[in-house]
Amino acid sequence: MRLDINQMTTSLQEGLMTAKRMATNKGHQEVDTVHLFLSFLQEDHLFTNILRRSDFTIENVKQSLQHLLERKPRVSGSGVDLNSFYLTNDLRKTLSKAEELRLQWQDNYISIEHVLWAVIVAKTNVTDLFLMKKEDIKQAIEEIRGNQKVTSQNPEGTYEVLHKYGRDLVE
Repeated sequence: MRLDINQMTTSLQEGLMTAKRMATNKGHQEVDTVHLFLSFLQEDHLFTNILRRSDFTIENVKQSLQHLLERKPRVSGSGVDLNSFYLTNDLRKTLSKAEELRLQWQDNYISIEHVLWAVIVAKTNVTDLFLMKKEDIKQAIEEIRGNQKVTSQNPEGTYEVLHKYGRDLVE
């Protein structure tokens, strides 16, 4: 399955670019799911929102991912081309599963929640970090998305609009 970056939300595209820079800075030849998830943790957005609702401590997740990142082999020397963009088999598998989920959920774009759920069902190198709270993550995704589909490259702007911009007058 060939992945089309134009079929991804802006947040996911930016996350992949940040993950690539992170991999390059660390001397890694391949971009992995670990890099991608760490890039998501650099900002407060949908990924961190889902994790918080699932009772994860963001700092603990970050430390666990950093630990996995430090175990990755580094390359250096004159023959190394760190400008190339290679994906690990795990990340390729995750994005492929996220594409399947996009179709299954009848969305137009692959979003961050597709990638997070894909990690859980695809059994990758980071699955164990999230598997224990699988049902909490599923519930958080359902609560945040509601009945909405991912029909634009910026779906996060439409999630929980009433919660963001409204006020509960009864409260």
